[in-house]
Amino acid sequence: MNHDEKYFTKIMGGNSSPFPNDHEEAIELLKQLDFDLIPEIYEFNDEKYTCKYIHGVPLEQYMAHRGTPEFGVHVMDTVFNFLIECTKIERYGRYFCADDIHPSNLIVDGKGTLWIIDFDQFGFYEKTEVFTHCLGKSMQRIGMSITTNLMWQKQRKLEEEIRELKCGG
Repeated sequence: MNHDEKYFTKIMGGNSSPFPNDHEEAIELLKQLDFDLIPEIYEFNDEKYTCKYIHGVPLEQYMAHRGTPEFGVHVMDTVFNFLIECTKIERYGRYFCADDIHPSNLIVDGKGTLWIIDFDQFGFYEKTEVFTHCLGKSMQRIGMSITTNLMWQKQRKLEEEIRELKCGG
């Protein structure tokens, strides 16, 4: 760990994955995945993990102020592909995935890079749970957030245009 770098430590909560309840194995598997969505994880055990601090804003806030439909599609594609890669890891007849990916667990940094910042719900799930909760519920939450925030952004722009027309006339 570089002492000039900021880092973040999170105490692990209960893993809703029924089998196994092993945060260390989940963090180790995340470190092995070839995805740039995961900040560098410095140390971990079954109680906490420490990773590189990502200076940014939650996805909802980013989409409400600077997001574009193209960025929204990028987020959906990226998270979906990441979750599909996770499910390729199989143990105990179950599939590796996360049950807790939602917009507040996604951070966009100053360069527009997307990061996942919460790992304590990663674990091994039954096939039906993977498709209903991990993939279905996560993608629905993220998609709704993107759509809602793009609509608010559009509404604010229309309101500004109306104000300008009233003031100009």
